[in-house]
Amino acid sequence: MIEDLKSIELKNNIYKYGAEWTKHLESCDHWIFYWFQQKIMDGFINKNKSETIIEIGVGSEFTANYCRSKGFNVTTLDIDEAKKPDILANVVEYNFKEKYDHLMAFEILEHIPYEESQKIIKKIPTFVKKFAFISLPRNERTLLNIEIKLPLLKKIKLEWKILARKIFSEAHHWELDYKGYKTKMIEKSFIDAGLKIRRKLKNRYIYFYALEVCNHDYI
Repeated sequence: MIEDLKSIELKNNIYKYGAEWTKHLESCDHWIFYWFQQKIMDGFINKNKSETIIEIGVGSEFTANYCRSKGFNVTTLDIDEAKKPDILANVVEYNFKEKYDHLMAFEILEHIPYEESQKIIKKIPTFVKKFAFISLPRNERTLLNIEIKLPLLKKIKLEWKILARKIFSEAHHWELDYKGYKTKMIEKSFIDAGLKIRRKLKNRYIYFYALEVCNHDYI
């Protein structure tokens, strides 16, 4: 449960968000998520070309600041004024005034009603030139997670996961494989929008995607 959960209603759609969590020290698991956010971009972004990045959803701003420290020009956009984004706006309705080389949208789309999230996916090629990096949670529970280290052998990891059939976060409207939101259907929506899945990673219950904008003209 998110204690500082806030919501606003725009055109009969509820948008959920919170900022209080960004003020506290974060868990080991969250730091690992940050690492995967960087890993999904590895090899696809190039600071030597002065590339620009738009991040939707500021969060703690860790990844944005990390990319800035590596020489990237990062612009942030968020609906929550408390997070102090560069652009304060609802991404569903916002008309982007320029194109960016890359998009980062980690743990964002599930906070938006599904139909509205699809509008965002469809318009990505209108404001992104090269790659969109997106993460989404899968609606699953881990019943067993054991790591065994045997002499002279590598570590053996045993996992048993099942669909949760319930969304535990009050801030999420939908998740991968929850009811009708099948992973294959969501991935097809990427492809239908002109986004090619170039890399897919998973850590715990989060899928990370590197999506190439197919109608780019930067080559």
